[in-house]
Amino acid sequence: MIHDIGLIQNAGGRAKSLDDIQSVFDSTNALDMLNAKYIIYNPDEAPLLNPKALGNAWLVETPEIVRNANQELSEINKMDPSKVAVIDEKFSSQVKKSSYPLSEGDTIWLKSYKPNELIYGSDTKGDDLAVFSEIYYPAGWKCYVDGKESIYFRCDYVLRGMIVPAGKHEIKFSFHPSSFTTGRMVSYLSSIIFLVLAAAYAVFSIRKSSKSG
Repeated sequence: MIHDIGLIQNAGGRAKSLDDIQSVFDSTNALDMLNAKYIIYNPDEAPLLNPKALGNAWLVETPEIVRNANQELSEINKMDPSKVAVIDEKFSSQVKKSSYPLSEGDTIWLKSYKPNELIYGSDTKGDDLAVFSEIYYPAGWKCYVDGKESIYFRCDYVLRGMIVPAGKHEIKFSFHPSSFTTGRMVSYLSSIIFLVLAAAYAVFSIRKSSKSG
């Protein structure tokens, strides 16, 4: 993936026409997976349209289980990301089958987008393997299927993947970092302690004043 972006940058810096960069652009998978729809290769020319951008989410038929993240990265340029998802073997317990054949009409789409919340819809005949064009970050992003928390995994080195259950479902990713939750709890507790101390000080002052009178 890093190699792909380097090729685009090098070619883009020298490009004077569409042909100068098109061959390099067509040979990379990374930008397709990241749903990069346009590339500005020359400030004096119109952006280059990427017809292979895979969208916000898509369904693939074949999971390719690899030994580690290094192998995961090396396989990206060798496979078709529209058909194959490369998955580290540490997530293999979530991928029960060697193939997830697609049926006519199977689909997944982005319904709404916010910086801290993404909602997708899915409609599939069977359990399908979905890839989301979003960075895998389990420390903050939680996944919910029809309101129930669900698991997901890393695929294609940096993206999110999950097994989508058969039928029509709403899939939501919400950003809830533990540090934010902890900080909010500390803030609440600090406020409560402050109020208790303020109330105690007020009571003490009133009693002291009464005794003095």
